[in-house]
Amino acid sequence: MNELVEILECRKRYQSHGHLVVPIFLDVKPEDILTLTSGSEFAQGFERLRGNDRDDGQIQKWRDALRETKHLSGFDLRNDAGEDERTLVDIIVKSLVEKIRETRQLHFARNAIGVDLLASEVISLIRMGQEEDVRVIGLCGVEGIGKTMAAAVICERIRHDFECFVFLDKIGEADRVDILGLQKKLLHNLIKGEGLRMYDDIQTNINEINSNLCLKRMLLVLDNVTSKEQIDYFWARERELLCPGSRILITTRDRNLLKDLKVDDMYIVKGLDPNEALRLFCRHAVKREEPQEGYEELSRSLAHYAGGHPLSLGKLGSYLYGKSKDQWHRTLEKLVKSPYVDSLFCSFSKVGPYGGQGGNAFDDGRHTGVRQIRLYGQSVIESITIDYDQSGSLVRSFPHGGHGHHNERLVRLDHPSEYLISVSGHIDEYDGHDVVWSLKIHSNKKTYGPFGCERGRPFDLSHPDRQIIGFHGKCSSHLCSIGAYFGPISHVYPFDVVGPFGGDSCMDIWNDGKHTDVRQIVIGFDSAIKSISILYDECGRLVGPFAHGTCERGKTYMIKLDCPGEYLTSISGYTEEVSGLTILQSLTVHTNRRDHGPIGTVDKGRHFSFPFIGGKIVGFHGTCDGPRLESIGAFYEPIPHTYPVKAFGPFGGEGQTSWKFIDIKGIDVHFADFIESITFEVDSSTSSEPETNYGGNGGKNTFKVKLRKGEYISSFAGYLKNANDGGALINSLTFQTNERILGPIGREEGNYFSLPSEAGKVIGFFGTNGDYLESIGAQVELYSSKLYPFKTVGLFGSSKLSNWDDGNKHTNVRKIIVEFELSKGPCIRSITFQYEEESKELWQSETHGGIDGSGFHIVRNVEIHTVKINDPDEYLTSASGYFSHEGFKSLTFQTNKKTIGPIGDEKRAIHLSSPATGGKIVGFYGSGQCLQAIGAYFEPISHLYPIKSIGPLRGLGGCDWNDGLFNGVREIEVMHDKIIHYVIFVYDKSGELVRSIMHGSYTGEVEAKVTRVRLDYPREYLTSISGYKQEDGHNNIENAIVQSLTFYSNTRTHGPFGEETGRHFWYPSTRSKIIGFYGRCGETLNSIGVYTEPLSHMYPFKTIGPFGGFGGTPWDDGVHTDVRVIRLDYIGHTIDGIRIAYDDNGSLVQCSHHGRKTSFGWQIGLDYPKERLVSISGWMNKSGNNSDTVIHSIKIHTTKTTYGPLGKGEELKDAPGMLTEFRIPSEPGGGRIVGFFGRAGSHLNSIGARLEPY
Repeated sequence: MNELVEILECRKRYQSHGHLVVPIFLDVKPEDILTLTSGSEFAQGFERLRGNDRDDGQIQKWRDALRETKHLSGFDLRNDAGEDERTLVDIIVKSLVEKIRETRQLHFARNAIGVDLLASEVISLIRMGQEEDVRVIGLCGVEGIGKTMAAAVICERIRHDFECFVFLDKIGEADRVDILGLQKKLLHNLIKGEGLRMYDDIQTNINEINSNLCLKRMLLVLDNVTSKEQIDYFWARERELLCPGSRILITTRDRNLLKDLKVDDMYIVKGLDPNEALRLFCRHAVKREEPQEGYEELSRSLAHYAGGHPLSLGKLGSYLYGKSKDQWHRTLEKLVKSPYVDSLFCSFSKVGPYGGQGGNAFDDGRHTGVRQIRLYGQSVIESITIDYDQSGSLVRSFPHGGHGHHNERLVRLDHPSEYLISVSGHIDEYDGHDVVWSLKIHSNKKTYGPFGCERGRPFDLSHPDRQIIGFHGKCSSHLCSIGAYFGPISHVYPFDVVGPFGGDSCMDIWNDGKHTDVRQIVIGFDSAIKSISILYDECGRLVGPFAHGTCERGKTYMIKLDCPGEYLTSISGYTEEVSGLTILQSLTVHTNRRDHGPIGTVDKGRHFSFPFIGGKIVGFHGTCDGPRLESIGAFYEPIPHTYPVKAFGPFGGEGQTSWKFIDIKGIDVHFADFIESITFEVDSSTSSEPETNYGGNGGKNTFKVKLRKGEYISSFAGYLKNANDGGALINSLTFQTNERILGPIGREEGNYFSLPSEAGKVIGFFGTNGDYLESIGAQVELYSSKLYPFKTVGLFGSSKLSNWDDGNKHTNVRKIIVEFELSKGPCIRSITFQYEEESKELWQSETHGGIDGSGFHIVRNVEIHTVKINDPDEYLTSASGYFSHEGFKSLTFQTNKKTIGPIGDEKRAIHLSSPATGGKIVGFYGSGQCLQAIGAYFEPISHLYPIKSIGPLRGLGGCDWNDGLFNGVREIEVMHDKIIHYVIFVYDKSGELVRSIMHGSYTGEVEAKVTRVRLDYPREYLTSISGYKQEDGHNNIENAIVQSLTFYSNTRTHGPFGEETGRHFWYPSTRSKIIGFYGRCGETLNSIGVYTEPLSHMYPFKTIGPFGGFGGTPWDDGVHTDVRVIRLDYIGHTIDGIRIAYDDNGSLVQCSHHGRKTSFGWQIGLDYPKERLVSISGWMNKSGNNSDTVIHSIKIHTTKTTYGPLGKGEELKDAPGMLTEFRIPSEPGGGRIVGFFGRAGSHLNSIGARLEPY
């Protein structure tokens, strides 16, 4: 009896570990062990055992053990086997085999890491409610996140509370045979004994299952379900069929599936926190749960890239098991450059090429993905050019095929969320050779094409579950054949979108999209969370704020992040059900440095948190229920463990020697046909690396880069070209600093590559070499407000004389005093600045320059020019001038509102200017006894204005011409042969065409031809120009002419026009569009310069309004294709709320409700596309823009009719001093409305719109 007590104690202690206790009754009736006074033989034996001297406490333990044994499921010789012991043995063996199989099925749940809290929370959901009700619980998460593991742990802990437990795994992967096996398993557990009937017909088994589900109180797990139909194989989804007290646990990747199934509750599996992730990684990598000595930091860095994802952690750990420490380091280096764990394990496949055997072979190699494809051709494919992504950098292939300009087509992918999965087409004979006649481009989102003529033999380049990462094939004057490289489809850690967490009414869905960073969050709350407003960073420029929900009389909590060093990692909080609605009770915002909150009602309701994934949050999405924030989710982006330092590259091949340098002060590049070697000059105080020449010893040309004080490299680009031995070598490099462009060095031919233009500051280079420089990459300190891309610009002029520096601690420039000494030509002798300080006080600098040979200030024969900037909203954005050997002869200053100057004489001097920074000048520095050098300090601003950027580029001959500023460029006309004879531009001026005069002159030369370029304006706009100049052989800039021009737009390249010989010049793209040209010309074009206007993130859409007041909170629907539905809510004399549904390329997009919902309103559904929105008009307070101004009525004008007035406010329009009218657009033909924005609270406070030109 003591042994029985011990057995049952062990059962209680180890039940969760799968221990089983099975009683077997031989010659003993189960009821006899309860009635010990019945006189049965068992009762008599029990009395003899207890004797007279036994402890009463011990006797009671025996009785309790017998009573517990009676209720255990076991075997009875008489009832189960008809007193046949052989039969009983067979029954016992068969049953135990099944029970052991079930236990082994869940053995992987033992010693699981990071599931204890999850299991207890889900168990509380399973046990919630009445004992006799039926509950269905959903367990949701991405593939490999541990749903099955979690379900197994949960079942191990509670399955003994049920009469029947069945775990049906891998349902989503099951074929017909597997489904039958799972059905039989379920039936076997429901009906044990002679009554069990199973069939080899799925529908018959379904009927049998549904008729027997009521027999036992069951715990049923349906694992990895991918559709509702799969559940029907095992349960008809009718709760009345189940025995009271039953529970069903469904695991799936599809959150919407659980919503469709109307589960009682849903739990989202988040993954592991950093400590749990490290334990699981070590379990697989070193077969224990802590890092090996000397591997601690290395293990943490590697585990970071799996982002708390159990499957990825296991794969990564197993991949590194048994490998050397050096191999661990090499793996980490790969992940730093491309943070996708899957790329370590997946092999790469080469498919094709399909087509003819003619032409020259091309091979672009393997990359991270494809960004865009440009095709030329009419009936056949003449040429194809591919833009690849290489871990965030651009690599552009050489055109494969002829230099066709027929029927250009561009396929632009929304990389990285959109990627190529296959290419198909047709092959047939053309001029006696097989070529590619047509192509279709298939992405994971849509199909592009067909391009060309679908004639001949079809082909298909595809590979299951892979993406295209490179192309190869053959080409001549046409594309002869094409093949592809396939690689893994990489995901962000594996998360890129999480949530939303909170309610799921899905009434008002909002989505801010992805950005570079999050700068600021403002949360409105009272007893619960009411609203959230997010200000984003887009490559250093502020975007937003994006406001969701309203908080009129509540509190606010503001969080400012120190980007990029501080970034968002997660959000957690509590939700609660109130009157059938899910309320966000509190939020806590987590960054990599600190936690903010909790904000709202603390620790009330049900807890949620975003998963730890090792990345950073770059955008939010969610829902609002009227004016209240209902749910919130996030977009993530992978970051290296070295963040905010990121590696780009290397670009090129694999050399024999690798190298790495940091803290670069200068670069020497040696080149001939290719870049032969590179030497880095380093800061000896911070770098231990010696200055070494990497590459060969040849190179007849040397290009030296010496960085000035405060100057740093911000980006670089180059070209790769195949050498005679077939390997790719670097044949050109161009470096961009925060002050200037250095290069191009070598000939720009072959495949183009570049770093992102606004990544940040290059702090180091790495690469490989053999006899040549074979590859080069860079470590970049990512952009931040502390590292503004053009923080200091200059010195321009001669910087070898005495220096002066006004510093960069001012807030604005208010006055500039420029002195000329007339006897010198004239020449600027001195300059003085008056600055505005943070305290709003004015501070005037000392006079810079104006010193004669004896050290005295010049006071005679001086002309003084004074520039005042009195408008508090005006500030300097750039400075330019003309310089000779005597010093500066003229200066021109550009503010955000006007051009000041030129001050002085611009003749017979060299033009210098600051680049388009998108910032404001807050200080100057320079040198010289007169003004012989000047530079500027810039500070970032969030709004941008037209800037005179760079130019004129090259020659000083001829006469000045200046077209001025316009809205954009529509057409270009160029006459050219070996030089540029003339250019004519057609500009857009508020919708009207303005044609410039001819700059240069017409020639009757036979070889000269005229090329006209028509841009798809406004969606296509010019961003940059480059070209070549020809001089007279003595580098005489007076006689220089423009020999070649190439124009770059946001979608394509136009040119080159002319002959690309001479000296190269380039105006780089700086997130701006060209809005005008100027320069010099005579019989030919001597020089050219550009006016640029920095682009808003909404370009090319014109913004009108908002009309109304500044009360409430901002809302913005963004831009779409057209408007389809408008709903207005109103009761009294004001519009209380508005909701608009848009058309997005054929899809209906329902945006959030703005303002207050009322019981009365009007919905206007346009008969789209037959009926289109033309304009809206309405009435608002005449008192103007204040917090009390609201919209009182609105009319909707379409191509068919006018709806309204909607709202009762128009009744007041004749009352004196009450209302004033507004209209969007203000004049007919002003553009098509593609999106609304405004402000709303308890009313619609204001409304504006974005218009696209017709």
